[in-house]
This record gives sequence, structure tokens and C-alpha cells, in this order.
Amino acid sequence: MDREQAEGDSANVGETAMFGGDAETTFDTRPKLRMPGDAFGRYRILKTLGEGAMGSVYLAHDTQLDRKVALKIPKFDARSQSKHIDRFLREARSAATLNHPNICPVFDVGEIDGTHFMTMAYIAGHTLQDFVNPEKPQRDRNVANVVRKIALALHEAHVNGLVHRDVKPGNVMVDPRNEPIVMDFGLARQIDEEDDARLTRDGAILGSPAYMSPEQVEGKADSLGPHSDIYSLGVILYELLTGNLPFQGSIASIIGQILAKEPESPLKYRPDMSPRLAEICMKAIAKKPKDRYRSMQAMANDLMEFLKSKPEDDKNTKLDQTSPKSAAKKKTGTDTDAGLKLNTTNISATCTCGQRLVAKKEMAGKTVRCPRCSNPLALPGPVKIDTSCVNCGQRFMADEDLAGKVVKCPMCTRPITVPVPGGSQVVTPQIEVTCGCGQQFVATRDLAGRKVKCTACGSAIVVPNDGRY
Repeated sequence: MDREQAEGDSANVGETAMFGGDAETTFDTRPKLRMPGDAFGRYRILKTLGEGAMGSVYLAHDTQLDRKVALKIPKFDARSQSKHIDRFLREARSAATLNHPNICPVFDVGEIDGTHFMTMAYIAGHTLQDFVNPEKPQRDRNVANVVRKIALALHEAHVNGLVHRDVKPGNVMVDPRNEPIVMDFGLARQIDEEDDARLTRDGAILGSPAYMSPEQVEGKADSLGPHSDIYSLGVILYELLTGNLPFQGSIASIIGQILAKEPESPLKYRPDMSPRLAEICMKAIAKKPKDRYRSMQAMANDLMEFLKSKPEDDKNTKLDQTSPKSAAKKKTGTDTDAGLKLNTTNISATCTCGQRLVAKKEMAGKTVRCPRCSNPLALPGPVKIDTSCVNCGQRFMADEDLAGKVVKCPMCTRPITVPVPGGSQVVTPQIEVTCGCGQQFVATRDLAGRKVKCTACGSAIVVPNDGRY
């Protein structure tokens, strides 16, 4: 969960926003800022994962169970603290009732020295937003596979009487095994439960504008149901397939389009994609709830049928002038792969006016002007991994895309593996090998005493038994 789990009252189209009945709420009562090493009951703070208007999330160590957890501490408004405590406790209760491999589990909830808290599983990885790439959209079958798993997770919530109401890429983590994990049931509502209905008044819009269904935009709490989550998941499917949202512009413009305008087919952005998958997407984001899928299970079933089918033949083969050799190398959106590909070539940022900007990775950390409103916009900086050499003790910062790969230590030049941030890593016993040409590499322990080819010159060399040069 390397992201801000506490969602704020933000103007960004992809972030949780609150308008109408609860819009006047301000969070004046701030919890004490906690630093690495601080103790909070049985938990020891390791680092801050995120800060937002609704609370703070820390990576903490549970000293009793000896495990890492995500510790969530909310911020409550002093004028309406009781109501917000009820909402916070409802989130904990909602998530605690669910048991599904693609839903983040809640471990504990309580109060320490007057401070309310909740702990949940710490999920290492990236948010689903990090896999959106307008220049190189994800392959159809990879997207269908991931969205199907999310649909089944949300179906589990629905059959247990819960509607998420804030389904968006930022609330789905993709762990190191490429499994999507649904997070943050903070806006979840018990279906047909009067006490919970009173916590959200009519006229209040809760959720993330770009992913809201028409009935959610209208702010009528009684009209929300599983069909609202289906719409939001359809928007995620649309964005992963095309790299674009169905409706774009300012907050007001997006809300107006959601209510009055029919979305363009994803085929507009991806003519090469599967028409069948485009149909599934368009059915999920239909304006009227009755025109959408009856349930998340029904949507998951259609996605499974698509995955079982054979990729459609290219209808334009008669016009293809490429050679057979180059055509064989060409890959389309229907090709299958191990999973979603992280967007490592581009970085994205969203301006306060709602404009999403995509820039080359080399622009990370720099400030640019928004093409819509001309306001300065700071691009997210490059992510670095703190790496220590096991041989000489030298510490250095490695690029994020080198996680899990073997690099040379800048001090002793011996090969070491860059750790995967936040995740457990299986360490395979390795032997360091140096060829006569000077090339260094590592071999697995089972190759000790055997001949292998040098990765540089191709010469045959014998892997030493003791792992020393």
C-alpha cells in the first residue's frame, strides 16, 4: 500500500470529493504527527505512507504479531466529531465482514489515548492508476483478467450487503504477484440499513467525480446500489483499455457530461481492440442502471467468456502491407501476457482544473504549465530504492525499475540485487562469477562446479563451489 489511503476533499477528478450536504465540513482536529520510531500502543511507526484531509496512514510494525501493517489514523471535525467517528467505525466494520483474496483485510480497530485508529494489511506494490498509459494501453486480455478479479471481489461485498461507492484506480492496489486488491471501504454503505443511510444526507455527493455513476452525481443516497459500483468499474475498464477517461474536462464539465452525454466507444481510441470487450465496457457504463449488468457476477461471467474465446482475427489483413516477418513481431491489444505492464516510460499528473497531463519519465520532478489553465503543475519525482551492498556495505539509491534486478555496486563493483520496495523477497542462494574478460554475473547455487557461458564473451567458465573469486 505505497500510496495515500486516506482520501481527501480534493478538486482532482480522480480523487474522492465531497459536495452538497457534507461540503461544509472541515477537519480541524488533527492527530499528532507521528515520526518513524514513535510508539502507538502495540504499533511502532516505520514511515508515513500518506497524508490527506481525511486522515494519515503509516507503515507500522505490530510488535505482538511481528508483522507490518498499514495504520490509519483519521482526522475528525471538532464540530461533528461523533458523526465522523461513526463513519470511521462503519468503514472498519464494513471491511471486517469481508473475506476475499482480492479485498484488503482489516486487522484491528480501536482507540489509544483518545486517538481512533484502524490497522489493515500492508499491500506492497502500485495503485492501478500507475498502469494507465495513454501512449501504450494495456493488452485486452490482461485488462479483462484483472477487472474480472475486481468484479468478483466487489460481488463478495455486494452479496454481504455493502456498496463500495468509491471504486477507482487509486483504491485498487496491484501487489507484486500482479493481483488486484480492493482498498478503502470508507464510503461503503450498508444496503437498506437506515442507520447508515442517515450518515449520508440527500444532496451530498461522495466519491471520485470521474468514476461516479449518474445516480451518484445526482447525490441521492437512496438510489445508490451495486449498479453504481458496476458503472465505476466500467470506467476503470475503459481507462485501462484506452488510457483515457470516458469524460474529460473540469469537475463541473465532467459531472455535466456524466448526466447528459453518451460516452464514446473505447474503439474510438483503440480501433484494434476486441469489439466484444468494448461491448462489455459500454454495457457497464450505461446511463440507466437497468441497462447495466444485473450484478458484478454477471459482468465477471462475460469477461470470463471473453477470456475463453480466441482473439479476433484482424479484419484489415488485406490492407496490411507489412512483410510476414515484421507482421509476426507486431503485437496487438488482444495479445496475452503474464499481467498488466507498469507504465515506466511516462509519468502522469492531474491539475486542479481536472486536466490530466502525461509526460516523459525524464521530466520527473520538474514543474510544467497545464495546457488547459496555464497554472504551474509539479510532476511527481522519480522513485528511488535505498540499496545496500552486502559485500562492502556501500549504500546507494537505485531507480525503481531496477527493483529485483542485479546491478553492480558503485564502490566494489560486485553484483548485488536491488530490493523490491515494501515486499518480501525470496532470496535464492547465488554464486558470484568473474570471467577472464572481466564480466561479472551471478549464478544459482545449483550450478556450482558446472560450466556456463559468460554473458558477455560467450566463453565457457566453471562456476566456483565456494562463491568466491
